Amino acid sequence: DSSQEEAARSLGLTAWQTFRRVTLPQLRPAITLGALLCSLYTLGDFGVVTLLRYDSFTRAIYTSYRSSFDRTAAAGLSLCLTLIAVVVLVLESRARGQATLYRVGNGVRRAAPTVRLGRWRWPGLLLSSAVVVASLGVPLIVLGYWCARQVFSRPTNDHLWEATQTSFMLGVGAAILA
Repeated sequence: DSSQEEAARSLGLTAWQTFRRVTLPQLRPAITLGALLCSLYTLGDFGVVTLLRYDSFTRAIYTSYRSSFDRTAAAGLSLCLTLIAVVVLVLESRARGQATLYRVGNGVRRAAPTVRLGRWRWPGLLLSSAVVVASLGVPLIVLGYWCARQVFSRPTNDHLWEATQTSFMLGVGAAILA
């Protein structure tokens, strides 16, 4: 709600003080929930990690469960994983506290003021572009490298090209539909 920022600025706070004392506390629940989602996803991740043959907690549980008739070790590891998830949830709950940083009513509906970045415009654009390249470009380059290395190191068969064409066409159709 920009009216709280306007009230803070009208009371004499600078832009950084307003950010630190008004905006950041409003962002704290979203930041902690995002960290919670990331940490719980990381704890429970199994599929991609297993395909890439990296050892993770869930892969250790799976191998322990599948490799022996006595599944006590797998149950113990699962209990440890569950306890870690509960600790993460309790920490998030304590970090959130009893604060209610939302508004039920509509409030004032007006557009937030545009902030001119001036000389920081191009560094901001460069930083935003670097995030996009790091999150999309690097994985695509690595996957392309792995694919090229696999294709050129072994003779390919017709099934590989057929599966590639099917995957590509399904991906294009899904992208058009989306």
